[in-house]
Amino acid sequence: LTPRDAVIAPEEGGTPYPEEALITACLQPLSMLIVIDHIDDLLSDYQRESVSDFRCFLFQLFDQCPKIKLLVVSTDSLKMRNINNVGAGIVEFSVSVGTLTLNSSLRLFARLAPSLSTAQSKDDFINAMQPTDQQHVTYASRDASTLSQRILELFEQGHPAKIVRLACESTEQSVEQLKDTGMAIIARALTPYQSLSLSRPNLLATTPHYSAGTNSMER
Repeated sequence: LTPRDAVIAPEEGGTPYPEEALITACLQPLSMLIVIDHIDDLLSDYQRESVSDFRCFLFQLFDQCPKIKLLVVSTDSLKMRNINNVGAGIVEFSVSVGTLTLNSSLRLFARLAPSLSTAQSKDDFINAMQPTDQQHVTYASRDASTLSQRILELFEQGHPAKIVRLACESTEQSVEQLKDTGMAIIARALTPYQSLSLSRPNLLATTPHYSAGTNSMER
């Protein structure tokens, strides 16, 4: 999607086609909806002139391919609100997407991480990283525990786009490190409560019991 690049020649010794001309030539006879997700990741590689070049490409695409509709999704605004061209229009909507719950964050990561390729590996990862009573809290929830917040910090505080990037860029080693870190956080948080629950029966067993109406004491 860089109009200045000429990458393919129509035939040996011929003049190269600009990249956008090749794309429009291929799409011209078609009728379809094209979805481009995370376009800002691509445009960031070309920095200042990228949005302007992309706008020019869209005008050319809609002018030559009237049966094509395009849905572009980005994290940041592309500043293309209500731009009209001959026979086509570009409408930009900004939608605020909230953060995901702990359960949804883990499931999104597990679904996209390449090294978690089986249903069992996905389930094992999710179950190892998820406190049972905090599945449906977000990072900002009032009832979110410190434990669930620390787990969510490993997953970009539940921001969907950041989780997608984290998962897609992950390796088998990084996923194992993430899992080990989460399990260590859970283990450290649960240890004091486990110790208290184990000692409590012994305390109850030695607590004196006084029978009603008597001065005798039973253990």
